[in-house]
Amino acid sequence: MSAANGQRFGRSLVFAALAAVGLLAVYAVAWPLGLSQWLPAYLLATAVAYAIWLAPTWRRACVSGAVAFGLALLAAAFTITVGDVAVAAALIVAVCRSAVAYRARPARALVLELGLAISGLVLARFLASDGGALAAALALWGYFLVQSAYFVLSWAAPRNGSSDAGDPFERTRERLEALLGD
Repeated sequence: MSAANGQRFGRSLVFAALAAVGLLAVYAVAWPLGLSQWLPAYLLATAVAYAIWLAPTWRRACVSGAVAFGLALLAAAFTITVGDVAVAAALIVAVCRSAVAYRARPARALVLELGLAISGLVLARFLASDGGALAAALALWGYFLVQSAYFVLSWAAPRNGSSDAGDPFERTRERLEALLGD
C-alpha cells in the first residue's frame, strides 16, 4: 500500500467514526422532536460528505461533492424506504469515489465497488438488526469501515493515463477494446 493510500485509509477510518458519532448526535436531537424522516436525510448527507472528504484535491472534492449532491437529490425524490436510501447512498459513494474522485480503471472499479457496496450493506444490515440508535450508528460505522478497504487493495490504484503493460487484466481489456474497435 502506498503512503498516499495509507493516509486515505486513515482518513476513511476517521470518517467512519465521525459518521457514527454524528448519527448518535442527530438521533438525540431528532427523536425527541418527532422528526421521522431524519435518517434517510442523514444517510444521503453522509454519502455526500464522504465524497468530499476523501477526494485527493480540492478541485476533485468540489466536483465529487456536486455530483454526489445531485445524485442525493435524485435519491431523495425517488426512494421510499430507509433501505432504498441506504442502497442509493452506497451507489453515490461508489460512483463519486471511482468515477469522479479517483477515476479508477472502469472494469476494476466496477468489480471493486460492487463488492464493497454489497459487503458494506450486508454488514450494516447485520449490525442494525437489533434496531435502535446504537445499532444504527454501529451499522453506519461498519459500512464505512468496509469502504475503507478501497484504499488497502493495491489493485484499486487510480489510473495514471498509461496502462500497465505487465498487468494481464489490462492486456486483456486492451485486446478486447481493439477487437471491438475494428
